[in-house]
Amino acid sequence: MLLLRIYGENTDLLIDRDAEMRNLMRLHAAGCCPPLYARFNNGLCYGYAVGTCTSVDDITTNPIYRLTAKMMGKMHGIKPPAGELVQPCLFRVLHKWLSLVPEGFADTAMNDK
Repeated sequence: MLLLRIYGENTDLLIDRDAEMRNLMRLHAAGCCPPLYARFNNGLCYGYAVGTCTSVDDITTNPIYRLTAKMMGKMHGIKPPAGELVQPCLFRVLHKWLSLVPEGFADTAMNDK
């Protein structure tokens, strides 16, 4: 099975699509996500991960919480390719997102909300 994702309008303002592709390929190479099959101007196609959605009750039971912790450890243990300098990005991305928030709207009702 495949998933076809079409990007929404202006979502590239929030999401670095090149970084997303690098991350998907690294995660797949480490066995943490399905393969990426195609990338195009306004979307991508990738494999479907068969599974079920977990509930709050599910994630607090063994073996789910143990498997989740194991996978998180595996994902966070992925090393960048030799020679690639990886910079922290959390605060840079947060500042970018905050810069996109308008100071006000022409519609006063929207400002009140």
